[in-house]
Formats: sequence, C-alpha cells, structure tokens
Amino acid sequence: MLSGRAYAPGLLDCVKMGSATTICTDTTPLNSVDVDMCFVGDEVIKTGFIDVMAEPLREAFCDGISTPLVMPSSPCRVTEDPLVPWAASNVKMNLDILRQNRRIVKIKGLSSNEEGSGVLLKKNIGNGREILCSHWKGPAATILAKCSSYYDRNGDINVLNEEKRTLFERNIEQMRREGLKTVNLACKQSDNQMLEEENLILIGMLGLNKHKCCVETKEALKAFQDAGVKIKLVSERDLLELQDIASVCGIVPTGGLIVKGEDFRNYDEEERMDKVDKIYVMGNALPSDRLLLLQCLKKKGAAVVALGTSTKESPVLKEADLGIVMGTWSSEMAGESSDIIVYDGSLSSLLTIISCGRCTYHNIQKYIQLELVTNIAGTLIASIITLSLGDTPITGIHLIWANLIVTVLAGPALLLEPPKKELMHKSPMRQNEPLISKPMWRNIVIQSTYQTTILVIFHFKGQAVMGITKKVNKSMIFNSFVLCQVFNQVNSREIEKMNVLKGILQNPWFGVAGVIIVILQVGFTEVAYILVDNARLSLVQWSVCFLIGIGSCLVDLAAKCGFEFVKNWKFCSHVGSSATMTHSSSSDSVSNLELRLITTSNSTSMSS
Repeated sequence: MLSGRAYAPGLLDCVKMGSATTICTDTTPLNSVDVDMCFVGDEVIKTGFIDVMAEPLREAFCDGISTPLVMPSSPCRVTEDPLVPWAASNVKMNLDILRQNRRIVKIKGLSSNEEGSGVLLKKNIGNGREILCSHWKGPAATILAKCSSYYDRNGDINVLNEEKRTLFERNIEQMRREGLKTVNLACKQSDNQMLEEENLILIGMLGLNKHKCCVETKEALKAFQDAGVKIKLVSERDLLELQDIASVCGIVPTGGLIVKGEDFRNYDEEERMDKVDKIYVMGNALPSDRLLLLQCLKKKGAAVVALGTSTKESPVLKEADLGIVMGTWSSEMAGESSDIIVYDGSLSSLLTIISCGRCTYHNIQKYIQLELVTNIAGTLIASIITLSLGDTPITGIHLIWANLIVTVLAGPALLLEPPKKELMHKSPMRQNEPLISKPMWRNIVIQSTYQTTILVIFHFKGQAVMGITKKVNKSMIFNSFVLCQVFNQVNSREIEKMNVLKGILQNPWFGVAGVIIVILQVGFTEVAYILVDNARLSLVQWSVCFLIGIGSCLVDLAAKCGFEFVKNWKFCSHVGSSATMTHSSSSDSVSNLELRLITTSNSTSMSS
C-alpha cells in the first residue's frame, strides 16, 4: 500500500501512524519546490536551460540530481529528490537510461551534519569501460568551500580563484536575500573507491523557491483536517514569515494561536498546558521549544508525530510517538532517530501512510472478529451437544480443519482489504482504545448465537424433519458450520455498516478464497467418506447447508438495521425532549412576564 513512497521497517509503525492526532513539522513538507534561479559559472540562466548547456555540463547536472534514485541497495536509501521534475523538463534527464548506465558504490552525509549527501557513482561510458565519479549536493556555501574549479556554460572546467569565489559567494547571498534556498551541485572524477570531498568541480548553483504552497499540499492539509489530525507548524523562522505560510496553506483554524518560541518557553506550567492544544504556529522557536511543545502535547494525551530533516531535530524525533524523516535532505543521524522515511517528503505520501495504518488496524479487527466467531460457535455447539447426548457432530479434528481454512484462506482475504476513503473521514483511533470494540462484541455475540442455535436445533430435529440418517445429520451440521464461516467472512468486511458488499470486487481474493474453501470442504467430505465412512451429501442437502450459511448474512443485516433504528430513535427522542423543554421554558418565561406586568399594573392602580 505504500507503493514505494516510504520505508517503514515495521508494520506496527504504520499502525501507529493511523492513530496520530497531531503532526509537528517545520515548513519543509508544506512548500513545493521551484527553481527560480540557476547559476552556471558566473552566468545566471533563467530560461532555455537545455539550449545553452553543453553536453558534459548537462550530463553532470543529470548525474548530480539523479544519483539518489539509482542506488540498488537498501530501500531506505532510495529517496526521491524534489529537483527531479525540474531536471526532467529543463535538462532532459531520463531516469530509465541513467538507471541502466549508472551504479552507486557508496553514499554518505556531509561531515558538517548539514542536510545533503555525497555519492560515489560508477558510470558506464561505452565499450565496456566504466569510470568513478564523486557527486555532492547540499547547502551552497558548504559545497562551494569544497570546490577548487567550476564548469562554465560551454562545459569547460576553469580554476576557481579568489575573485570568482567572492563573486559566487555574492550570488549565493543574492539568492538568500530573495528568500531562496541555495543548493550547489559538485563532482570530481575518482581513481579509487574513496568518496572524495575536496577539490571538487562546481557544476551549478540553484535557488529553490520553497514558499509556494501548491494545490496538492492544500488538498493534503484539507484531508488531514477531515481525518481529525492537527498540523502544528514549529520553526526557527521569523514568526511573520511563518504566519504568511500558515495563512496561504490554511493551517490555523478559528481560535488557533500563533506564538513565539520565547513566549511559550516563558509560560508557567498551567498556562502552557492550557494553551498547547490551541497553538498551531510557533515561530522563532529553538529545537528545545519544539521538544517542550511535543512533551506537553503527549501529557495532554495526544498521539504526536514529529517530522524532521536535520541532526538537531533528532531528540524531537526520538521523543515523539512516531518520528518521520522527510525526503533526501535528511541527515544520517535524523534518519537513525526516525521510525519511517518518506522518500519524496510530501504530505500526500504522509496521507498514504496514515491511510495504510488505519486500514491495517481495521483489517486486524475484522480478522479477530471472524476468528472469535469460529472458535466460540464451534466450542459452544460441541459443548452443548456433548453435554446433552454424549456425542458431537463437530469434533476436535473438525474444529482444527475449520480454523485452518479461516486462518489460511478466509483471514488473509480480510487482511488484504485495500484502504477505504471512509476511514479518512473518521477520528483517529485512541491509543488506549480496546482492540475489540463494542460493535465487534455485538457482531461476535449475534453470529455465535445464530450458529449455535440453528445447528443445535438442527442436530435434534434434522433427522425427523428431513428424514435423514444420523451420519448425514452430523455431516450436514459440520458442512453448515464451515459455510457459515465463509459467509461470515463477508459480514466481517464491515463491522458497523450494513452494506457489506460495497467494494468487494476491489479485492479479488475474496472470490478466490470462497471458491477454494468450498472445493476443499467438498474434498474433505469425500475423503472422510472413504477413510472413516462418513456420509456423503446429496445436492438438496448441500443446498440446505448453503441456506444455513446464507442465514448468517441475513442475521447480520437484521441486527445492524435494528441497532441503527434504535440509535436513530434515541437520537430523535433526545432532540424532541430538548425541543419540548426549550419550548416549555419559553412558555414559562412568557407566563411569568405576563404575571409581573399584571402585578405591576395593579400596584400602579392602587397607588393612584
């Protein structure tokens, strides 16, 4: 379900994500990336990148941007760069070709612990020859300090003297003044297996505009709100700047607070706990302020997810219920402190993980419901009949067989249910919420009661009503019991809703599992007939077994309709009584007002 968007070492981490109530983040996942400025050498290129770049320079750009995407090793290192769409349209980068002719030998983060990375790339240059190149990408000033030469627009390599270095530093400062995030690409051909970090060749300097909240991000934020998940924006940036971003993205609801980190830090404990739920934006915040906010939220009972990228955010990622690293810009220490890595760093991918977590949790509940009904009903049937007659149509072998079918075939059909949109319109699951909910207990009791009642009655009355032998009667009871589990598998698709068939075609395993179970059950009956002289069933007798199995669906539908009617009736009664009380109160008020007016009038007359 993650579809290559993220890497989660454990399934439990995704389930935890499904119960998240609050997400603390900086501006990183809220902004779309757009390359507003590109310097190649001392020239600024704004349009027509592909037309003015020489082939060696274009190839260097493609290698520098695409390297994280061609790594064949651990999936947690295969990350997607937000510069890829820009490179695909402006320098004609083709990832499929690069994956065929490039291979990453080594990768590591910057020694300064800043966001960025270096890779040792093995390139196939034709005729079976390969060369090694070191490629670095990261903050402009950091990468520039490692360079001793640079590419110009014609693809020629020039020495980076002090005059040019000063010019490049001014260009970096210019991009910063315009509010752009500066990123440098650099490379160097290597003669050994070492990832060299000095005397690099500067490929280009990019100014990324990350202050634009794209339509996709706004839709993702709206989806978070519908799912009952709060987004809290906490950053070292200036409060006014954060306020603008929050306004564009629509993060702060009516009544939400916008505070400075210093103010939050200076609140006393009581005031801090009182306001922590209402704070949606915190600017000029230190990492310690973010950690304090997170601790206060956890004390209030919130399930907090922290998003981070840099080393200084590692304590926050560890303290949170779930730490998530966003995109390629994350440092190695932040990655080690996190539970999940989102490759492209987008909020839409985060929504996919939440949907995956909620779906997994609900699928496990469905599976538990099915298993409990099978075991409770089977045990009750065997116990009641054994206590009454000393013999039972459902033996230990039969129960093992039924459990095997449910566990191997029917259960996985429930566990493989795809995510549904309805799950994202519900409130998050509380961490202290019982795994077996009240609606589940209702379904378990009703289904177990139905199966036990119908099959016990059939055991006592089946022979007389249908004119069958004792062996046939026992065989029909066992086959009916198994078929009840097949149809109850369909009931378990929806724990509360009546329409259990909605979306069933999206999961083809349901039909396959049902057909296989019926075939195996027929085979089991035939094998039992040969080995232990059990009875065979006629077509009419099999039809009766199927009708008993279908009855479990009808009972489930009737029970859900009944409970829905009772719930609506109680709601209407409550609304009606509230309206009556309001009307009565209004009438009393009018009567009291009239009485006071009459009394006042009489008093005035007497005075006169």
